[in-house]
Amino acid sequence: PAHVLQLGRSAEDAAAFKRMLKEVNRLYLGTTVLILLDMSYVSRFWTQFESWLAMQFAMPDGLKPAVGTKNERHHIVCIQNAGESLKSALVDLWAAKTPDEAHDILSKPDVTVTNLSDKEGQLPKIKA
Repeated sequence: PAHVLQLGRSAEDAAAFKRMLKEVNRLYLGTTVLILLDMSYVSRFWTQFESWLAMQFAMPDGLKPAVGTKNERHHIVCIQNAGESLKSALVDLWAAKTPDEAHDILSKPDVTVTNLSDKEGQLPKIKA
């Protein structure tokens, strides 16, 4: 695709990136996540998806809320014009959302993404 060439990726790099993109959600479920929160954060698909994943932990029977438990592993730092109220709003939005609720929120058109194929590729994983 033309956008791959514009980014200066070789065909091999593009293939590797595509493979990694399919699995990136696992990274946010298993590591400590530093959220650099600015005013635009809550309008973007990837940042919201990553926040929701960072506020969950995986159990044999599915994802469970991690906020307020020993499994909590996200840290939020407000930058630029973001304040504590936005930080609280982000946690309130994602901390206790079920996969179905997260899917419903993230699938809305006001959750923006540069490449729609990213959203289309990641959303089904939420309900899997």
